[in-house]
Amino acid sequence: MKILIKFKDDYICFYNYDEYKIDELSKTNVLDLNELALSEDFINENYNFIFNFIKSNILKKNIHKVYLDKAEINTNVFKLINNIGELNYLFINEKKKIDINDFNYILNNKNIKIIDCYDINEITFERLNLSRKLKIITRKKYCNDSYLFRINNMNTYSDIYYKNSIIIDKNLTKKDLNSFEQFLKINKYLKNIYLKYFDQNVINEILKIIKKNKKKNIKIEIIENDCNINNILNNFSKIKNNNKRFIKKNNIALKIKYEDKYIKNNIIKEFNINILKNTLLNIIIISILLTGMSYYLKKQNDKKTLETQDKINEIVTNNFTVDEEVSLTEKEEVKDDIKTEKPKEKSAYFKNYSKTISDLKKINSDTVGWLSINNSTISYPVVKTDNNEKYLNYSFDKTKNPNGWIFMDYRNNPINLDKNTIIYGHSGNYYVMFGSLYKVLNKNWYTNKTNQIITFNTENNNMKWQIFSIYTIKNTNDYLYTNFSSDEEYKNFLDKIKSRSIYNFNIDVTSNSNILTLSTCYKDSSMRLVVHAKKL
Repeated sequence: MKILIKFKDDYICFYNYDEYKIDELSKTNVLDLNELALSEDFINENYNFIFNFIKSNILKKNIHKVYLDKAEINTNVFKLINNIGELNYLFINEKKKIDINDFNYILNNKNIKIIDCYDINEITFERLNLSRKLKIITRKKYCNDSYLFRINNMNTYSDIYYKNSIIIDKNLTKKDLNSFEQFLKINKYLKNIYLKYFDQNVINEILKIIKKNKKKNIKIEIIENDCNINNILNNFSKIKNNNKRFIKKNNIALKIKYEDKYIKNNIIKEFNINILKNTLLNIIIISILLTGMSYYLKKQNDKKTLETQDKINEIVTNNFTVDEEVSLTEKEEVKDDIKTEKPKEKSAYFKNYSKTISDLKKINSDTVGWLSINNSTISYPVVKTDNNEKYLNYSFDKTKNPNGWIFMDYRNNPINLDKNTIIYGHSGNYYVMFGSLYKVLNKNWYTNKTNQIITFNTENNNMKWQIFSIYTIKNTNDYLYTNFSSDEEYKNFLDKIKSRSIYNFNIDVTSNSNILTLSTCYKDSSMRLVVHAKKL
């Protein structure tokens, strides 16, 4: 037996060579870019070469579908395509009913997701659909010409099987009800029944058929209109009460969908003052409970944050000797031109802060430095991870906490500092994180020269930073660049952020400068408070 393989559009096609009209030349083993005529022996002897050729063509032509002219498939055909993951759609052209024997090969193919065939044995349909979760599409017209099937476009067995919603817009006859039962015996996916025509007896019959066929989780929605509203209102509650047990046990939702006109003219009128009072009372109670719960949770989170700070401060204190305590009282002199002396490397304070950071890394390996700002509550270790989201909701001890922690932008290098090192923190609570950073907007604060010096140390560097710009701005990313392609680009960036400042600090910032940026929310999430400082 010989097999003809052709590549057409988005299909790879398989034919029985003896039944396909081709020229004499193709009666030998022929290989070209779009067509192969191969014998079984030739396939067996050259399997790897043929498989690789077919797969290469499939990838090149972006093919996802398999076309079979006949249902009786040569074993070698599926041996060739079983391991090609791109092929997920099988089309069988032959007009015959497929049974499980024709589909033995498909049970071993994990890639095919859809089978399109003329007709299929019902048992085979069930087995393939449930065991492999395959979708089966049939083309043979199903022999039921009832109103229910016509209005819902159920023309084939697969249409019936997969239908998840049906519409009924007229009174059902006995024949229609029989068709509905026939539909339920086949269907596995029904979720919604939309009734545009209301009849108490018909609904009871529908519920009876649903119960008989043991269907669950179905919503029956009665669509109100002017001609049936009174009938609905008079009988709806009776239907629900008569079927109450069945409806509850099988999760059947029986609802009325009112038209906008009825809602406007009637439903609102039905609300009485007691319902309104109860609703308002419930809203007030719920609001009080939510406010209380929110306050309690906030206090608990603040308590956890302060406990974490206490543990950190204990580590800091343990690293200071008597000499270090003296060094802590030493103050940097700030001259009239607001320049400071470079911190002395021999200072015990700086040496032991390096050890403090090293010790803190044992608690949290993300620790990269320590940030302190004069006349504020800000004196924290700084952390950094591979994203800018984690420490918005996690504390230093890595427990969940909406206060978050002070963290460095994930793009920054804490060892070899970038041109712009960015540090973020929440500002929702004055006592923690960047909550007291808003003080930098007060004239008495930013004109105090000792406040204009920020300390930010890392494990390897002891650094002082001179503030040169403070401002608030609408939420934007244009000050959050960490590196720059040229000195000119960096200088333009510096000029821009310097020009925004609420105060002229008269600090010269050049393309050779490294800067520190502090960013936090201001008043609400649409605004940002930003501080820029130059490394001294």
